[in-house]
Amino acid sequence: MAIIYTYPTKTNPVGGDLILISDSADSNKTKQVKVSSLPSSGGGSVSSVGLSLSGIAAFAITGDNPITSSGTIVLGTTGGSAGQFLDYQGNWSVPLNTTYTGSSGITLTGTDFTNTDKGSSQFIFKNIAVSGQSSIVADSNSGTLTLAAGSNITLTTNASTDTVTITSSGGGSGSRLAILNEGTDITAAATSINFVGSGVTATAATNAVTVTIPDAFVIEDVQYSVSVAKGDALYISGPAHGSGRPTVGIADATAQQAGNEKYPVVGLALADYSSGEGKMIVTGILDDFNTASITNPVIGQPVYVGNSGSTGDTLTGTKPTGTDVIQNVAIINKTGANGSLQVSCIGRTNDLPNLEQGKIWLGDANGVPSALTIGSNTAVLTSNGTTASWQPANSSPVTSYSNGVDNRLVTSTGANGINGESGLTYDGSALDVTGSITANAGGSPGTGAIRGAFKSQDNTAGATTTLTFPDKNSTNRTFVFKNGLCTSAT
Repeated sequence: MAIIYTYPTKTNPVGGDLILISDSADSNKTKQVKVSSLPSSGGGSVSSVGLSLSGIAAFAITGDNPITSSGTIVLGTTGGSAGQFLDYQGNWSVPLNTTYTGSSGITLTGTDFTNTDKGSSQFIFKNIAVSGQSSIVADSNSGTLTLAAGSNITLTTNASTDTVTITSSGGGSGSRLAILNEGTDITAAATSINFVGSGVTATAATNAVTVTIPDAFVIEDVQYSVSVAKGDALYISGPAHGSGRPTVGIADATAQQAGNEKYPVVGLALADYSSGEGKMIVTGILDDFNTASITNPVIGQPVYVGNSGSTGDTLTGTKPTGTDVIQNVAIINKTGANGSLQVSCIGRTNDLPNLEQGKIWLGDANGVPSALTIGSNTAVLTSNGTTASWQPANSSPVTSYSNGVDNRLVTSTGANGINGESGLTYDGSALDVTGSITANAGGSPGTGAIRGAFKSQDNTAGATTTLTFPDKNSTNRTFVFKNGLCTSAT
């Protein structure tokens, strides 16, 4: 018969405390063990210490040894689904005879209610917006909107009718400002005037309004093929965009191969733009332009398209030289960071281009000059009455002369003219001389030598022809011919 002893209870045992056990491995002998020596796992189930979870489905034993070092028991939850709650018995349950249904703006997710349309049924405004101004946003449901009266405005409220009356207290009755379009009255009911147009500005000082209308502007919508800076010189760089806007790029005054020119300039960029849609100014005033990008800017100085081809550096105050094209696109009206240019881009080079060394200008029938390379030092410039060209000096021999006779040889008159010699003819095979023949050697007449066959062709009966030749001693020897025969020699 077992003897049951009753011992006092200790609420929080420590590691050195002893526990009596019945050793199942040694015939259930009663033994003692320290609390600190109890195994951390494999020590049995919760039920071994007297805890029963029978009938409580919401909890489950966690791990092999649910007792922690502090003496607490670890339980885990199990089961349950959306819409259930834990009842007083520790089980998951659905409330009896209870149905949850969402309405307009109200949604139910599990047991969570969400209001996605706060205040919609109250017909209220949270934001009050004014074009060009910051919006007024309600801070709370009890916030107050305050209306403030401006100059010459009176506000009157009526609590019983919930109305606010806005009354203008300025101006006089019966007077108005006439609005005319080139002398024709447009309307008698106008209360304001709106000035529109590029460059048009209106400023107010006390009771006076000043309207500034600049010179005529021509501003075009364009399609930029690259990013540009304000004032960049532009040229037509490709086919028109699908919108009809011309496609433009950054101009360059550098002379290039035909078909790849980046000029003439058709306008200047009106502002900074990325590639895409933008505007360019063709004629008019370009304000707020930093003239620092122009070399030594001076008021009244002409501005030309430069040869850098880089954005922000397309204009120059120095007239291009060499083979660069010359196009004046603007004049400086004001210098500095807020300078201005009088723009005039006429779409063509408007100055005679620079001329390379070794070329001359030659105009055509349309008055257009073109460069003609000069000829060699043996060439002459010849004209056909319409144009001119370089020809070799002997390429155009004289075949006739004024009052000439066939086969006469031509000599220079010494005054930029020619003369046909009546006593000197040549038919291609024989030289016919009327008069004397003198051989010239070393610049001294009569000192040369003449060799060959000679005969007299004087057909006059009895006429004689005399030929005189110097011999080696410079002594003249005379030969007389008559009827084609030499009759004497001395």
